[in-house]
Amino acid sequence: MNSQGQLDFHTSPYFPGSLRALGVSLLLVLFVPGHLLVKIPFFLAGIILITSHYRLRFDMVRKAYFDYVWVLGLRFGEWGKFDRIEYLFIKRNRMRQNMNSMMSTTTFHVAVYDGYLRISENNKIHLLTSSNKEVVMKKLKALANLLQVDILDYSSN
Repeated sequence: MNSQGQLDFHTSPYFPGSLRALGVSLLLVLFVPGHLLVKIPFFLAGIILITSHYRLRFDMVRKAYFDYVWVLGLRFGEWGKFDRIEYLFIKRNRMRQNMNSMMSTTTFHVAVYDGYLRISENNKIHLLTSSNKEVVMKKLKALANLLQVDILDYSSN
């Protein structure tokens, strides 16, 4: 927490891993021979794909939070108020992915773990998702330590 009573932290990437990988490829365009003015838009798109992410800021003095997307230093989001931060929790969800081919469609069901912050009965903020429960728990524990709240595990329900 800084001296003004604010906490600000990265929660999760804005773009999925496949698009972030594309962003890395777009950065490599700089090393391809050609005119620099043609390469700059690709480079900027790569930077945006790699660095854009969700953030969450708490102002403990004003009892307000700012849930936003960070893109090249610009912040897009809304402020909200809270009385207190109740707790963090982890929940197991099922994600469905369809793989289509010319002859058939195959559906895969994968377990994912979502980390949330509960501010009130009607206000829960999604923090992160991972297929690895330990990754989610590690990040939630670090945040719980900063906010001095408990973590509830609803992932076995």
